[in-house]
Amino acid sequence: MLTNHIPLQARYGEVALVPKTRVTSIPGVRTFDLAPHPDARGHFAEVFRRSWAEEEFDCDLQVNCSFSGTGVIRGLHYHLRQVDYWYLAAGRVTAVLVDLRPWSEGFRRVETLELLGDEPMGVWIPRGVAHGYAAREPSSLIYLVSRYFTGTDEYGVAYDDPDLAVQWGIEEPVVSVRDRSNPRMCQLDFDEIGSATGKS
Repeated sequence: MLTNHIPLQARYGEVALVPKTRVTSIPGVRTFDLAPHPDARGHFAEVFRRSWAEEEFDCDLQVNCSFSGTGVIRGLHYHLRQVDYWYLAAGRVTAVLVDLRPWSEGFRRVETLELLGDEPMGVWIPRGVAHGYAAREPSSLIYLVSRYFTGTDEYGVAYDDPDLAVQWGIEEPVVSVRDRSNPRMCQLDFDEIGSATGKS
């Protein structure tokens, strides 16, 4: 018999069923304010529930974690069949989002978010929205995706595309071979992106 069991509500206070969400300048991209519950050991935060997005996570669900050293830039990547949900577990990153959906009122719009590991926040990224980040310090990013990885839904756009003019704030970035070879915006097939993400 457990004699030291303390209910979660008693330990952390009222646990929100749905966190407060905020919209961004890109339609469909939103952030979730994840309430931290600190104590002498650190803090606890509920990161995600399937019920927050059952329409997207009704079947496949894969959870990944990437670790990046200071000065690393990852991206820009996008998908036509999966959505992403990001949570920065530790560190500090500048997240960059670009709307590639030609039917969207935010088409070609760039959104920048500052994510901090000690200020829990989730980021919802729809299909057709390119995403990447620059690590300001060693950082661990956990991300959920709505499809199992097969390699058939991986696309990219150049992180240094002058048409986007993203201000990453990193003078000598560490970038993968794949991301250095991503095409520019002017080379993308926007008819395909529009059709695959909901509108032609």
